[in-house]
Amino acid sequence: MSGYSSKDPKEHQAEENSILRITGNLLVRLGASNRLPRGVVWFPKNLDPDKPTLFLGRLRLREALRGKLTEEEWTALLASSLLLNTRMRKKLLLVNWTAIILSFLGFGLFVWFLLPAIGSHLPPNLSHSPWAGGVIVFPLLGFFFLFTRVTGPMRKSLRFRADETVASELGMGAELLRTLRKIDGMSLDSDRHPSRFGRPSISQRIARLSRFVDKVQQGKSESAQHVHDHAQEK
Repeated sequence: MSGYSSKDPKEHQAEENSILRITGNLLVRLGASNRLPRGVVWFPKNLDPDKPTLFLGRLRLREALRGKLTEEEWTALLASSLLLNTRMRKKLLLVNWTAIILSFLGFGLFVWFLLPAIGSHLPPNLSHSPWAGGVIVFPLLGFFFLFTRVTGPMRKSLRFRADETVASELGMGAELLRTLRKIDGMSLDSDRHPSRFGRPSISQRIARLSRFVDKVQQGKSESAQHVHDHAQEK
């Protein structure tokens, strides 16, 4: 199937139905048929184009990809994210909760040890100031951003592992690589910072997956050559 290009609502609906069907087939294949989405939500921005998500029963997709991808491309792109949202969901939640718990622990230590020392140097009438809440809120946010970045490499590693599983287990490494390169060529990734909070940029995903696919292909070639040489010896 070629990508939909018309703005006709009927064609848009047909594309969404196709995407939902693809998603359902992938979830069944991944043993997560209980997480079938009820619909599609298109985001004009604030969603990485290469990272569709399944959240609260809705499939979240980037609006700019509407009508631009074929069924095969949607399948490869969705497979990685669905793997992350199903099989790797517990590990992803563990990483996210680790950042939250460490943030509150760090904030607790701040309140226990540093706040009393800092408080003695603050103006006595600060409690009546609109900035008083900032003494509490800003450090908490600071700890949250700090530990979100600290756990970022683990979050990034899970995304890379999902891509590699798509290649090794589902046999769609080449398709995913082509799809990521196609999306990268749309220049939709330029409005965000690479690797922010452990989300690898699309170029990082391409580089990592390309090396993995090449390694798999090399392994297959060496295995085939070994079989051929063994047959020749006989």
